[in-house]
Amino acid sequence: MSARGRHPIKRFGRDRSGGAALEFALLGPVILMFLIGFFQVAWAMYCASTVRYALHNGARALVLNPAMSQSDFQTLVTNAVTPLAQENVSVALTKTSGGTNIQLSQATATYNYQIVIPFMPTYNGTFTTSFLQSGTNY
Repeated sequence: MSARGRHPIKRFGRDRSGGAALEFALLGPVILMFLIGFFQVAWAMYCASTVRYALHNGARALVLNPAMSQSDFQTLVTNAVTPLAQENVSVALTKTSGGTNIQLSQATATYNYQIVIPFMPTYNGTFTTSFLQSGTNY
């Protein structure tokens, strides 16, 4: 009998070919899940940032045009948001009189998002931003 056929189990234990493929097969899916999760969280943060930016630009427009209606304000803000997030954004504008020739305006924008990572439970989140401004009635 040859030396090669005597101890096949020992020979199998010393064989290192294919070790990198095995390690990648074990760790690759985990790394892929982390990457997908990272991009999901980054996208949610980006959309929340565009909602905040759009609401603050709407506030600036409201200072220039205090007679702006709720629907005009809502259209202005939602058009400034990233197009893929527009359907998940709601905007509310409330105007009250705070005294003689003073108008208080409060606007709130809410963005509902989901973070979906494979093999993990879906996270549903809500981002809300608002402002309160006072101005003079014209």
